[in-house]
Amino acid sequence: MDFGKINTAEDSNTGATYHVVDPYTDEPAYVEIDGKDVPVTITVLGPDSDKMRQYQSNMMKSMMKRRKTSLDADDLERKMTGQLVESVMSWQGVMMNGEVLACNRENAKELFDEHRWLREQLLGFQQERANFLKS
Repeated sequence: MDFGKINTAEDSNTGATYHVVDPYTDEPAYVEIDGKDVPVTITVLGPDSDKMRQYQSNMMKSMMKRRKTSLDADDLERKMTGQLVESVMSWQGVMMNGEVLACNRENAKELFDEHRWLREQLLGFQQERANFLKS
């Protein structure tokens, strides 16, 4: 193995696309848009991306500034949701109440706050570096 040829940050900056799994059927999710089945996918930055490393660094600096050395469950949930929101690059087929949802930070936060199952799927996908590595 040549460590000089491995660049997980570069691969993480490119992002990877996750096909959302329907929590009821455990099958890949699709929605019908304009008469066509569209896969429900969300593209996120990887854990070693510049933006995610900066987010984590800022979070730690903020905790140190407030002299907070531990997170309670609510703090941890907010931080994880915030990190996920910041990592979203794009999505397709994401609908809420029959309307296609524009991909932006506000909608991502609402989506992940209201649908913990989706947040958990994406966090699990994002934590697996292999999903972002280019072979």
